[in-house]
Amino acid sequence: MESTVKGSERLTNERRARRQKLTRKKPFGATPEGVAVTADNGFEALDRDWRSIGFFPDEASAKAAVKRLPKPQGKSKRDAEHFEFWRQRLSEMDEGEKRKLLKTPIMTFPYSSTVGGMAEEMVDVYSDLSELNEPEDDAAIFLAKAVRLACQDILPGPTPIMKYIRKLALHRYHQKTSSSNG
Repeated sequence: MESTVKGSERLTNERRARRQKLTRKKPFGATPEGVAVTADNGFEALDRDWRSIGFFPDEASAKAAVKRLPKPQGKSKRDAEHFEFWRQRLSEMDEGEKRKLLKTPIMTFPYSSTVGGMAEEMVDVYSDLSELNEPEDDAAIFLAKAVRLACQDILPGPTPIMKYIRKLALHRYHQKTSSSNG
């Protein structure tokens, strides 16, 4: 009984720490150069994969750190182009439009939605919002992957459950196909 209480307290403390960590910073893109403003009015420089490269006391230092990053090549260059495309489009949208674009992919993440399904949904919503202009397939897939990675980071509870259910479904599928072939 005592170990259960300690385990519950540990989980509560972990959740509290994670919640504080998530609310400590404003979302990525608060400034256009890959610099996020933190709650304590510091500046966090972020690389193209949205990983922190450090905290800085002023915006100029953070921007300088981002500019010193190596230029993307190959696939990373395409990703950088897609990132710029979405950063531009999202900056033009109001909060309601952003919510409409991202809500369904985020809400379906725990139900094992695929990157392709998320991308299709975002293309449909984006075309409704932007007078039937559709993003390139690669750009939609890029945003869907970004949403999926963000969900995996922010929603640690549903992620292992989703992976387990996928493995279970694949196992049952293989059982069924092997028994019908034999």
